[in-house]
Amino acid sequence: MNNKILLVMCAAAAVGLAACGAVQTTPSWGGHCPKPATDGNGMLEIKNGQTLKCQIRVFTSNMGCTEKITNPSGDDGYVCTGGNKGAVFFFDNNGVLKSHEFIER
Repeated sequence: MNNKILLVMCAAAAVGLAACGAVQTTPSWGGHCPKPATDGNGMLEIKNGQTLKCQIRVFTSNMGCTEKITNPSGDDGYVCTGGNKGAVFFFDNNGVLKSHEFIER
């Protein structure tokens, strides 16, 4: 089985067992998280080297997510699943997106 799919499946199971927090349906850009770039439909434009972890958290708040992963380089990971789709994000020490991948089962 593909390691990335296995990673997403394990993360989804961990999220299900840990019971994610409350769902935020309206983005809030106050505090330390600046409003991100969005496309014409209001969807987050995810760009390596630019998108922040706090921005991705808002746009994935209705999905099952977990942060308890790291890649072999030691980067903090954030994995989200919803339906047949998932995403894996890795961030540098400042919370800036280094890499990401979308996965569909």
